[in-house]
Amino acid sequence: MSKASTGQTLRFRTSPSRENGRYCHPAGRYPNRHVSVGAGRLLAGLLLLSSCLGQSCDLGPLFDGGFTGGDVLGFRPDDPSSGDVSNDPVNPAGDADSTAGLVADAGEAMTVMEGQEVVLQGSVSGGESLSLTYLWKQIAGPRVLLMGTSSLTPKFTAPPVLADSVMTFQLTVTAGTATSSDTIDITVINVLSPKITLTASPKEGPAPLQVTFTAKSATISPLPEGTYTWDFGDQTATAEGLTVTHIYQTGGTFTARLCLTLPPPQNPEPISAEIPVTVTAAPSGLRQPQWPLKTSRSLYTDEQIAQLRRLATTDPVIMGMRSSAKSHADKWIGYTNLQLRDLLPDSRVCRAFDVSAKGCPIHGTAVYEYGTYPWKLHPTDRFRVICPVGGEVYPSNDFDAYYRSGMTNASLLTGKYVDSGRGYVAPDGEKYWFVAYACHGNWANNWLPAVTHLAQAYVLTGQRVYAEKAIVMLDRIAEIYPAMDYDKQSRYGEMSSAFYPGKILNRGWEMQTLRDLVLAYELVFDALTDPGAVSLPWRSAADIKANIEANLLEEALDVLAGWQDGSSIGIRQNTLIHTMLVRQHGPTASLLEQLLNSPGSAAEQQGINYALHNLVYKDGMPHE
Repeated sequence: MSKASTGQTLRFRTSPSRENGRYCHPAGRYPNRHVSVGAGRLLAGLLLLSSCLGQSCDLGPLFDGGFTGGDVLGFRPDDPSSGDVSNDPVNPAGDADSTAGLVADAGEAMTVMEGQEVVLQGSVSGGESLSLTYLWKQIAGPRVLLMGTSSLTPKFTAPPVLADSVMTFQLTVTAGTATSSDTIDITVINVLSPKITLTASPKEGPAPLQVTFTAKSATISPLPEGTYTWDFGDQTATAEGLTVTHIYQTGGTFTARLCLTLPPPQNPEPISAEIPVTVTAAPSGLRQPQWPLKTSRSLYTDEQIAQLRRLATTDPVIMGMRSSAKSHADKWIGYTNLQLRDLLPDSRVCRAFDVSAKGCPIHGTAVYEYGTYPWKLHPTDRFRVICPVGGEVYPSNDFDAYYRSGMTNASLLTGKYVDSGRGYVAPDGEKYWFVAYACHGNWANNWLPAVTHLAQAYVLTGQRVYAEKAIVMLDRIAEIYPAMDYDKQSRYGEMSSAFYPGKILNRGWEMQTLRDLVLAYELVFDALTDPGAVSLPWRSAADIKANIEANLLEEALDVLAGWQDGSSIGIRQNTLIHTMLVRQHGPTASLLEQLLNSPGSAAEQQGINYALHNLVYKDGMPHE
């Protein structure tokens, strides 16, 4: 069909007939037949077209080339069976196929984060010559405000979600009465931003301090998967995990920091949290071994130990020893290695075998009706004592917390009977050494005997756990032993104008203590050299040996060699010989010569051969 002379083609629709006030087609068919006319004849065409309603029309005068309306449409409104729809100049295929190529496309599925602005990218194919309308609507997922729903590119802001969620949107394209729809899924990712808190156990203590760090969250449980990286603040290697353990070797206040990096598609920026740890510097004066390290037991052979263990299952006497050692040792194997190590205080805590000559601040000397050493040790607080008369607990302050603060947090020194470590001073000026008495009592009655019981239980049973606990305590004692000085760290040392000998304990008690510790090391020594040797988080087996032999055994040799205590003749020599033999390597010959034949500058320095003549009365009774 040729176009009108104006070169323009306009399209019109015939109107249905009007019957009884309503427009209708006689058979309800062909509601949208189209006619093409020249624009120059628009007015005439409209007038003529309006007169054709309900009758056959000839539109030929409107077209160049002699075409008639019947040639174009081939139908009459009163005869719906007439016409050939293939003659439609606008849609040659007719209405049934006019939108067959109309396809709406809502776009590709997307994954977005909470709070992200999202622009949908719709498109349509087909229907290029049709008048198209667009309509977007949300049909599933968390509701949002969709802006620009009548365009191809509406937008919205991704909502907050408790978990990853899917939203579905539908695009509908309309061309006349024809429509095409498509949907798109938008996955909204729950942005994880857990508020992390850290715990440290313990948060303070003396070096080397083993601390266990744990990450927690009050907002998300369990914590999400990701990379948890710890920086301990002491310029050592980092570690990864929700729970990690680290050993601080030096004193200071350190800030441990955790950085959590979440995997894609989460925000790559790390989430961090911090916690401070206060570490008290270990007492100075630790020494290195002077001689090669011990390589084997010195006092007992492997055959003797094996025979002893056999007898411990058959001989009534040895069986009794075994039972007694186990009963005393078993209470200590319930402690972790770190708990045992932290149980033993360093030299900053004074010792005293008496509280005051005046007895108790409330009950006075009535306490001595309960004995020379009447005060009871508190069962759960290592630095408190209980009055045997009224049951009062002293001191009023929590000295344990004060000690763990590095003895610097004065806010912990509260209450009526405050003891900062060197006694509570009463209004009359009398000093009551509560903390020192508790410390001395625990060393003498609990902690030092524990080492002996554990070592004996090991040698009688062969159970490695007893050796391990004994080694933990020996290692800790060796670590703090060089700095121990009873003369400067005790009630008697403060009161005495002369030198008052001792290390952990005083005078002869200290010498017996040393001998017991030396023998305990001998008994558990193979547990540091056998396959599967005991090692600790803060020291290897070799380093444990070096620490014990240098800072306990060699320190003891130096102390004993120069010790002048007239009340300890015999005990001193006995302890010195045991220490020298167990240490195995050292100036054994020269020490033995001194012990046997030295004339000594004082009575207590005389060798055995001189002492038997000079220090034993004719009736056989020795000097004390």
